[in-house]
Formats: sequence, C-alpha cells, structure tokens
Amino acid sequence: MKKPFLLLLCLIIVFSTSCKKDEPPEEMQEDIVADEKYAEETGNKYLKDLFNEKYEEAYNNYPHDSAMEDAVDPEKYKNIMDGVYKQQGEFKEFKGSETNIKGDYIIFTSGALFEYGALNVNVVFDKKGRLAGINFSEYTFGFDEPENLTDDQLVEMATAYLKDLLEGRYIDGYNKHPHSKQMEELLNPEEYEKMFAELKKTSGEFISFNGNEVTILGTYKSVAIGTLFEKQNYNMNVIFDSYGKIGGLNFTIYTFGEDEVPEGLREADVEFGLEDWKLTGKITLPKEEGVYPLLILVHGSGPNNMNETVGLNEPFKDIAYYLAEKGIAVLRYDKRTYTYQSSIVNLEEFTVYDETIDDAAEAVKFASSLDYIDSDNIFVLGHSLGAYLMPRIAEVTDDAGGYIMASGIYTSLADIVPYQYEYLVNLDGKVTEEEQKQLDEAIIQSHLMKNPDDIEEGEIIFGAYKAYWKDLAEYDPVALAEKIEKPVFVLQGDRDYQIPVSELELLQDTLSQKENFKFKVYEGLNHLLMFGTEKPTPQEYYVENTVYPPLLDDIIDFIMVNQ
Repeated sequence: MKKPFLLLLCLIIVFSTSCKKDEPPEEMQEDIVADEKYAEETGNKYLKDLFNEKYEEAYNNYPHDSAMEDAVDPEKYKNIMDGVYKQQGEFKEFKGSETNIKGDYIIFTSGALFEYGALNVNVVFDKKGRLAGINFSEYTFGFDEPENLTDDQLVEMATAYLKDLLEGRYIDGYNKHPHSKQMEELLNPEEYEKMFAELKKTSGEFISFNGNEVTILGTYKSVAIGTLFEKQNYNMNVIFDSYGKIGGLNFTIYTFGEDEVPEGLREADVEFGLEDWKLTGKITLPKEEGVYPLLILVHGSGPNNMNETVGLNEPFKDIAYYLAEKGIAVLRYDKRTYTYQSSIVNLEEFTVYDETIDDAAEAVKFASSLDYIDSDNIFVLGHSLGAYLMPRIAEVTDDAGGYIMASGIYTSLADIVPYQYEYLVNLDGKVTEEEQKQLDEAIIQSHLMKNPDDIEEGEIIFGAYKAYWKDLAEYDPVALAEKIEKPVFVLQGDRDYQIPVSELELLQDTLSQKENFKFKVYEGLNHLLMFGTEKPTPQEYYVENTVYPPLLDDIIDFIMVNQ
C-alpha cells in the first residue's frame, strides 16, 4: 500500500519583503496622511484585492515605497499567493484584525482562514501611507464554530469515526465524517478497508476504547483514543483541522495503561537544561543504592519524546531498561523540539546547536553533578541525527568518557533526503506521476540545503530556515570525528533503508587507523536497531519490536571496557 500510513499535516510558511523606507512622489505626500484608521481601511481593501486574485489592482491602486516596487509586481504577487495556497489550501475568510505602530511603521494585521489552516497577514505601511512590506506569521485570532469545538466534542467525533472503521463500516467512515480535501484525495473506503485489514492481522479483533487525550498541534488538534485489541493495543490518533474536519490518522504506542518499570529497576524524574529551555527526562537505574556509570541518549531528527517513539516502538526505553538491568544507568529526555514545538517554529536563526548539541552538553553537565552517577564514566549515544552531530557534541562534552554513534549520517542530510525519497517511491517497483513530482521536489530542496545562499530569507526548506542549512553546509562530520581522542563505537544495521551502510563505511575508511574507534555492521537490523528479515518499509515501524539484544550487549561491553 503506497498511501501514507501517517497522514498528519503540519504546514508553516513565512514570506517577507523589504521594509526599507523611501520618499514618495510629492503628490502622495499631499494626499496621504497615515494613521491607524488609514492602515486599517487601506489594509483591508489591499488584502481583499490580493486574496481575490486582483494582483494588478493590488499593485497599481495602493502606493508602494520604492523598495516594495522593486520587490513585487503583479506576477510576483501571484507567485507569493500561489505559494500560500499550495501550503494552506483554498482561502476561506478573514478573521479578526489589529493595528500596531512600531517605530516609523504602522502594521495592519488580519487573520486569514484557509482550507488546511490559518495565518496572520501583516501589511506594513510607512507614515506617509505607502506599502512597505507584507509578511505571514502564526495565526493569533482564534476560531469560531465549527472550528472552536470543545475537547469533549472532538473526542466524541473521533470515537464515532474510529468505531465505524473498526467495525467494518468503511463507507460510513469515509462519508459520514467530514474529511479535509487532502484526506479525501489520499483515502477512500477501499483504502480504509486495506488499512484496517492489515491492522487486524497483527492486532486481532477490536475489543474496546480506553482513555483519550486532546493535544494542540499548531492550528490542528490531535485526539488520541486508547484502543484495545486481542493481541496488541494502540493509541489511534485522529487529527482535526481548524474546521473540524479529519486531517490525519495515525497509530502510536498505547499510553493509557500502567507503565510499570521492570522488576529490580527504579526511575528518577529529572529536569535540566538552559534557563529558557528546561527539559524533563528520566534516569533508569538498578533499585539497589550505588554509584553507576551512565549512558545519555541523544535523539534523531524531528520532535522526539524521551523514548524516541516511532510508530509502535520505543527504542530509547528499550535501551534504558536493558542496560539498567545490567548495572548501567541511562538518561533519556524529551527533545527541545518536542517540548517547545510551538515556540521554536518561527525562530529563523535556529540551528542544530539549539536543536540537539547544547542540550546534550547540558545533559552531561547535569549528570556529572549527581551523587549516584560515576562522573568519570558518562557515555553519550547519538542515534541518527544524534550520531551525525556526535563530533560536535564531543567538542563540548569534556566530561564524557566515550561516544556511541548509531545509524548515523556522515555525508550530509542533503545527500540522504533524495536517497530516502527514491527508495520509498520505488518500493512497489513503479513510480507514479505524483511520486515523481515529490522526488523531483526533494532533489530541488536538497540542492538548496547544500547551497543555502540560494534560500530566501523566511523560506522554509524541509522544516528549517536558512540559518539551519547554512550551518550544516559548513559542517564536515568526518574531519571533526578524526579529532576525537576518546573511545568511539560506530554501529549500523544493514536493513536500514533510511541510512545506507555506505555512510558507516565512509567514516571507517577515513578513521580505521585510529585505535580509539570501533566499527560494526549488524545483519538484519533496521534504522531503529531492531531485527527483521523482510524488505524494510515504513510499515514495519507499526509492528511492535525491541532493540536487538546482541547489539545492546556490545554497547554494555564497550562501556565496561572503557571505564
């Protein structure tokens, strides 16, 4: 089945133009006196022309300062708005407005509701009434009915939708419950039937619902419904857009039952980190009092929780429990992009230091202060992106005793992205026209990741702004890894479709003469370090598995030998 199993839409777009101030023609100085009333009236008319696709009128009927005249014309206005519609869907209506004075400028802000989400549109005027800029930012004006549904209503809607699907009423599941336009295009009753037939094979018959939780994801709300089956339980997550339509459906690990720590272990809840970015986590260790060596776990890309949950698997929790049973404490924590997702999304200067490196360094510093941790024997394991960044982490963690790099990239993210896309679109041996478009777009975006000077200010490439890619374009993980003098264990599975074994081999070819480096490739392991025999696909992450015990034994040996 080539339809995405995970159908969650999280779209953000920011466009901006220059706000340079210039003198208008003399006749404009006489006719226009700008104040908040002027900005509100003119801004409303201007936006109505833009959103009604009257680009000639938007350009010619409203005075632009010289910088805006250079930055836009009717065709460029059309391109900007087409980009917005591509991301946000069809425009619905304006909602709310406000006017603010900032220095020499008056900013008129109007909320705009779209098919898939909502944005603030900010129109900037200079004090002589000329347009000096337009940009889009996070929506702040709230929603009316039916958008402002209560959590109880959303839970009721999600439960009814899932009940139809789980009881085999696929036509009702599709027709009775409003879907967003994108969901209507991706799914139909036949696709629902295939999806839930696969679910039944692994989980058995549906039994009942147990527990629910509503969380906010930007302009979306996610309703997690605990769902009990004969063999395996899940959270079934229904995503509602701002219009109360179903915008996504995915299954994750069941969280509404008792999460008991294994016999003989204990866990301490901890908080650490920079002043404005405190993180929560857990340290798992033997129940007996003592001083223990510690392994700190550093996540892969994306907003990961402390267990690094992917589908129905929790690799970081597996590692924590297994090592603690063998006398090694483990610290795992919620990633900054997980804890502060809404605060981070508009930070244009955000880099991997903010995302990962600084917090890994804080984790080492925090652990070194604990009286039940052997501060001379703190090791750091980075998975995927965490492994890619380990050479930089090593630079700022002098107190660490050694490093483990698991399933890492050692070329660049820009090289890996098109590789992953090409693998996925070829899974069934044929590439559709739509899939080819996605692959072509990934290649274009990859070029921009490698050449960040070509990225526009405010432009988002694979979820990150220019500063993020500019920093990584200057990063050489192989050259920096060569400077690490402490023990390093580099490992990889040969069933990893996300990161090919050639990435490890690249590092090994350069560093094989360094005695402090150890390399190992594990037969049959996927990107989550879990064993399998079938062709690797994203669907296998929705089959419960555990991190491969022989690999964990090797990690334990590495830590014990290098104490």
